[in-house]
Amino acid sequence: MRKVSDSGNEQCSIVITNVTTAHGGDWTCNVLTTEQNLTASKTLSIDNTVILSDGSETLLYVGQEATLVCYISNVTRKCHWKHYRYIYHMADIAAGAFTDLRAASNSSDNQCSLSIKHISKLHHGIWTCAEGFKQPLSSNMTLKIETNKLKFDASDVYLHIGHEIILECGVDGILRSCHWEHDNQIYKISEIRAGSHTNMKIASKSDYDQCSILITSFNAELEGEWTCLVQTSGQNFTASRNLTLEKTDIQFNKSAISRHIGDELHLECGVLGYYSSCEWIHGNLIYQVADVANGIYSNMMAANNSISNTTDSISNTTDSISNTTDSISDDIDSDSNQCGIIISSATTTHNGLWTCKILTRGQPLNSSKTITIGCPHGYHLASGSDQCYKMGCPKGFFTLHSTNQCFKFFNETKVSWEEANTLCQENGMELAKPYDAVTLRRYLVERYGYNSIAWIGARADGKYIRWTRDGSYLTTSNPLWYSGEPGNDVKSNYCLVLYAYDSNLKSYPNQPFVTNGCSSQYSPLCELVID
Repeated sequence: MRKVSDSGNEQCSIVITNVTTAHGGDWTCNVLTTEQNLTASKTLSIDNTVILSDGSETLLYVGQEATLVCYISNVTRKCHWKHYRYIYHMADIAAGAFTDLRAASNSSDNQCSLSIKHISKLHHGIWTCAEGFKQPLSSNMTLKIETNKLKFDASDVYLHIGHEIILECGVDGILRSCHWEHDNQIYKISEIRAGSHTNMKIASKSDYDQCSILITSFNAELEGEWTCLVQTSGQNFTASRNLTLEKTDIQFNKSAISRHIGDELHLECGVLGYYSSCEWIHGNLIYQVADVANGIYSNMMAANNSISNTTDSISNTTDSISNTTDSISDDIDSDSNQCGIIISSATTTHNGLWTCKILTRGQPLNSSKTITIGCPHGYHLASGSDQCYKMGCPKGFFTLHSTNQCFKFFNETKVSWEEANTLCQENGMELAKPYDAVTLRRYLVERYGYNSIAWIGARADGKYIRWTRDGSYLTTSNPLWYSGEPGNDVKSNYCLVLYAYDSNLKSYPNQPFVTNGCSSQYSPLCELVID
């Protein structure tokens, strides 16, 4: 409450700012003057009728049916709806005065509810449910009307036999039914979902591709026009796309190829029909045949540039092997070997799966084969290189008959373990992992003298003395340990030594392993690892 005025003839007037049912009843004003007391009364009748409706914005589509719910607490009161300048009385609606409107009330809780049979753009906007006209009780709701929209991929597509394709179709709106037609045959979504067509599946992934289907294996009978027919709440849609059988085919021999290092390697791949480009894939590398033809890769040429057969040779500093090969070919006609390439000198880097990929108007064609590059019979491949050696060891190395390992001892060089490891690697070798360390130590002493201490390929990792080549480790109970070894020398700054020392050889002939600080200066004992 608040006071109205202190002057004039309204000195005792008040305003009730928020009337409730508690304010109902008699109100008496008592006025005291100098001459007399004045009293006057009035009665307030409080109407507690309320009106409620959904005041939110509602999205509807053309053709959809909608119900506008409205509730008035006093069932004896009359109500109406207002939309722009039009007024629709519930009594008239109930009497059928409007063809597209009808009363939706089914109880006293929603006696003013309205049903619109077919939504159109004319129903867009604010709808007001009201009671009375002078000072009406009212409540608003907003209708947002959208037109149904077809979602359809109409692009023509070329397909190969056996490929799959998704035919996309759906509506942004209220779907009633849909089906596909092809070559006078009807494909109902319900039948596809039930598995009646073995070559088709439902492909719908959202609310807007309800009619999408997946053809799992394309064939010639499925070629032609496919039409999606969609019935919505407001309108019907028809859209078509063409599926064309791609006549392009790939000519490819999938048989594995085994060749020698240095051979000229022919990778043949032919195309029958239309294609736009082709490429070869090997591991993470992609070789465009057009780039090969343009000389981008020094060791490759396109097969249709030059098809030749050469004498292959494999050589290293000590051994030379000469090997003439037969024509290295997949027996594909040279006129249809459009995507073939030639590797002029094969190496072990070419080992593995090679895939020819042909880009057509439809889905790509591809086929693969396995290539194995190695040494001729009777030769070994040196680890980490493309050098082939005859059985046994090359010049400059010595071997033990008990193991057939190839060693080189740099007895004039004194370096740390890290430097020894680097020296071996730079010369195509590794620090040795001897399989017969007892015999090896005896050999070093007999050939190089009594003080032939050598670094070999193991070092401490904080827990074990571990071979760097394969990660295996030496247990503390290994019988090759020298007396008292390895003790606590498993710290990371300790490395393994082959203790080729004459006096110790006599005292401990079968215990050649010792650890020492990795920065100590000893001679590298390298091994040529033969695969």
